[in-house]
Amino acid sequence: QQPPAPQQIEETMAYYPLLPIIALALTLLTSLPSPVEGDAYDDLWTQYMQQTEAAKYESTVSRRERNLDHWDVPTAAAYLGLHPETLKPLPTYASSESSTDTSSSSSTSTSESIEPPPLNPLLSQIKPSKTVEVFSLVKQMEAEGESVTSLCVGEPDFAPPSCVLDAATAAMMAGQTTYTAVTGTSELRSAIALDLKSRKGVDYNPVTEIVVGNGAKQCVYQGLLAACGVGDEVIIPAPYWPSYPEMALLVGATPVILETAVTDGYLINPAELEKCLEGHPRAKVLMLCNPSNPTGGVHSAELLAEIAQVLSRHPDVVVLADEIYERLVYTPDGETTAFASLPNMRHRTITVNGLSKSHAMTGFRVGYLAAPAHFAKAAATLQGQITSCASSVSQAAAVSALTEVDESWLPQKSPVM
Repeated sequence: QQPPAPQQIEETMAYYPLLPIIALALTLLTSLPSPVEGDAYDDLWTQYMQQTEAAKYESTVSRRERNLDHWDVPTAAAYLGLHPETLKPLPTYASSESSTDTSSSSSTSTSESIEPPPLNPLLSQIKPSKTVEVFSLVKQMEAEGESVTSLCVGEPDFAPPSCVLDAATAAMMAGQTTYTAVTGTSELRSAIALDLKSRKGVDYNPVTEIVVGNGAKQCVYQGLLAACGVGDEVIIPAPYWPSYPEMALLVGATPVILETAVTDGYLINPAELEKCLEGHPRAKVLMLCNPSNPTGGVHSAELLAEIAQVLSRHPDVVVLADEIYERLVYTPDGETTAFASLPNMRHRTITVNGLSKSHAMTGFRVGYLAAPAHFAKAAATLQGQITSCASSVSQAAAVSALTEVDESWLPQKSPVM
């Protein structure tokens, strides 16, 4: 037998580097499990989806553990919108290691070894809303059949006036289910302007100075975003609604907490406000929640006048007056003063109010911002890029609340609160 020619040897050796790859491929092919079909396939797919959600839960916990005392399964499920069963330990459906390698193990190892893309660094400064967190837990407990007395959200425990519900139904039946102007319907803005003038003594142009939003909370955020930004400071009297500091951080500003004292009824002390403003020359906004959330304390007209006198020496500070609770007052006269009604304060005041507390319309999500035109226009621009208009049906209900509900309705209901 003739030995192979040099050329043949050279051609054969060219394939030698491929031999390990071919051997590995043959090994993998022989180790593949048999095809999975029918119910077994459905079980494996269900397991994969459960493990994916479980991985998301673990990732969420790791990101928020600095802000939470503990996370149990119902709390996490409520936060993520998942059924609690999804987050319990999972069974193993595969019958051998080889089959597990190609289904559940591969998905689990992938979720454990690969980090998700990073979030916006700003979120590392923002805490989850404790109010929403506790409220989610309440709803989960109720869904499980427990009876819960909830003190976590400011929500009246009675229904809206019947005419409000009728107006919402009529609006739907009449086809008022389309977009409105971003700032709200002209009917609602006019009703708001009339209410502010007749009850609070403040004039606003319904066309250029009122913006209807998806709840007062959105209006507070848009007011902050319109009035301040990176490098500015926001003065927040304590005790405060937990969302105020987080909103300040969201707009890039720094929250500055102004402590109040029990001897002052947890109301703003004008002398302490003066010290705070002098010590923080970058302060751009004063959050003025009156009546106060959470204390319920009411700044009297005289006290507000003293605060206004302090602010007159700091002309660049905008007052964001959150007056959402102004109809639920338990002082002898039962009255509150709109900060914008004080002399020389209207031009620098952004007033936020709504129908959630006064007319038990929390789920309708209707709030409004009333402010000088340059603030209102800025808020409208922001809203146009975030949510657009509030619900058309809710706006129709809000018109009824402001124009048809007798003034005696709320005093009859408020003692229940």
